[in-house]
Amino acid sequence: MRKNIGLDLDDVLLNFNDSFLDFHNNEYGTNYKREDITSYYIEDFWKIEVKEIQRRLGEFYKSVFHKNATPISGAVEVVARLSREHNLHIVTASPEEIKEEVEDWLSKHFGKRFSSISFTRKTPFDKSVLSKKKFCEDLKVDIFVDDALHNAEEIASLGIPVLLLDTPWNQGIVGPPIKRVYSWQEIEENI
Repeated sequence: MRKNIGLDLDDVLLNFNDSFLDFHNNEYGTNYKREDITSYYIEDFWKIEVKEIQRRLGEFYKSVFHKNATPISGAVEVVARLSREHNLHIVTASPEEIKEEVEDWLSKHFGKRFSSISFTRKTPFDKSVLSKKKFCEDLKVDIFVDDALHNAEEIASLGIPVLLLDTPWNQGIVGPPIKRVYSWQEIEENI
């Protein structure tokens, strides 16, 4: 049976945090590593104002670090297989102002495998962020893959199963309909 599968972009398909840390360490002289990110909200552990984080994210989105970000291990191969049997929809908190960059990156690594791409915000500074939950309802998503625990909980409140790709920033106890997974192979097995 053909399913509508929802996928987050950053740290599900695109290796966002490693690329952002490379950018930040290069541009700001820091020495952060992936395991240092213990909260989804960067300002919580860097102790930097939200507006400054947003400004730096804006710089990152336009940088070669973002353009040259690698896919998450296993994503390319599994997405290729899943796209033959299912409709794949990306729902991302990345800002819509970088739509062209996102589409170029996706095309380079994944080709034309996605039925739609939805952005929950217009700019990194946008305070009116739309809910991934609403997009999932509108797209009639059967299962969703994310790396953010708060998104997983929100989407799961609709009864939609969520596969939570394990990261240092999403630790905590999860239960059905949320399932923690550790690789794209596991994502494929659960779909």
